[in-house]
Amino acid sequence: MLAMVMALMSCAAPATSYEGKTVQQWLAVIEAHESAPAERLAAIEAVGHFEAEAAPAAPALAKILCVGGTGNQSVAAGQALLRIGPPAVPALIDAFNGGCSAGEGEFVLEFLTASGSGLEKVVLGVLKQLDAPKADWQVYEGFFSRLGSTRVLADWAAENPALRATRTAKALHLLALVKDEKAEEYIVRMLSDPDVLVCEAASDALAQRAHHLANGLNRMLALLGSKDAKVRRWAVRAAVYRRSDVRSALEPIAKDPAPEVRLELVHSILASGSWSSDDGRLLERMCADSDERVRFALRANVSRRMDSGPLCSP
Repeated sequence: MLAMVMALMSCAAPATSYEGKTVQQWLAVIEAHESAPAERLAAIEAVGHFEAEAAPAAPALAKILCVGGTGNQSVAAGQALLRIGPPAVPALIDAFNGGCSAGEGEFVLEFLTASGSGLEKVVLGVLKQLDAPKADWQVYEGFFSRLGSTRVLADWAAENPALRATRTAKALHLLALVKDEKAEEYIVRMLSDPDVLVCEAASDALAQRAHHLANGLNRMLALLGSKDAKVRRWAVRAAVYRRSDVRSALEPIAKDPAPEVRLELVHSILASGSWSSDDGRLLERMCADSDERVRFALRANVSRRMDSGPLCSP
């Protein structure tokens, strides 16, 4: 959305003066301590009409956006910066690294992502924000997709042992749709991580890639045949999300030599919330599985009924 707005703004002819004042004169009103709030707001709005020519006002606007303005002034500053466009990038980088509040910081990230410049200069600040419990994942997904740096997130996740699992799960979420071989290699490697939280996040990322990326589905199917049972287990979990498309690939999993892989198939289908008659028939064939854990998981779900009765007899 920001990219579209910036493109549209760049098509209009900038003003050399607005209501009889130049950029510098309006900027003086913005920066004057004696300016009344209404006067400052009007000046902020006026500066936006100069578009790229208002670049000298970008530092003051960025400061108002991040730390120094009322609600209306911050909104107006953001709109003015949008109209200035790419020439505002250096000021926004400085403001972000100087400490933007969460909401305004996300605006800055969207702006930088849309412009495609300066991303590497705010990475450290972005990584600090990722530790916050309430992060806007959509904003960060776009940022890291445009940045395309798997190494940055992998290093961040590994640098603090106490936070490694949580950070790695976040990194996997952010790398799910990054079209990069290193991102895919990282996701696949994390399928065999010792921490279940990390494995689940890697499995979710694999499912996302299978749904959205051109070769993602084939890559996921290939992992179902991995020699590593742990990789197969979490690939099964991802495949169940797309089971209507990969039915033939899931059928052999019911006879996988590793019990934990078969158990994951059962748990994932039952946990999916809705399942078809094909799912039911597949699970019914597993009622006599050689592993007690698999049989118990199926017996424990006797309330899941097919037209012919319970899924498995107790």
